[in-house]
Amino acid sequence: ILFQTHRPDHVVAVVGDGGLRFSLQELGTMVKEQLPLVIVLFDDCAYGVIGDFQKVRHGSATTAVQLEHIDWAYLATAYNIGYQWVSAPDKLEAALKKAIAVGQPTIIHYPVKLKKPEGM
Repeated sequence: ILFQTHRPDHVVAVVGDGGLRFSLQELGTMVKEQLPLVIVLFDDCAYGVIGDFQKVRHGSATTAVQLEHIDWAYLATAYNIGYQWVSAPDKLEAALKKAIAVGQPTIIHYPVKLKKPEGM
């Protein structure tokens, strides 16, 4: 958000659903300040990085890192921001161009099934 306030061009934030959950209140800031920030949301219903740290420290066991589904479209509507759902990587570019053209805060939601590298 700070970067967008100092840049006249387009800012795109690429985040996971776990990370976005830590800062949901900032969606309100984007609206209040009328920032055309675009959030590309990779949603695997997990705190992936926290789970990775737990696995490194404690072996294969993880605790409290699988998350319940959030209706991101409903949340976007509640904050009065744009929302797009994409089903495949080849759809991201078109969604991003559309969100930038609209010029308002937007979430581009891409549900994913992540595969961890060997050893993680």
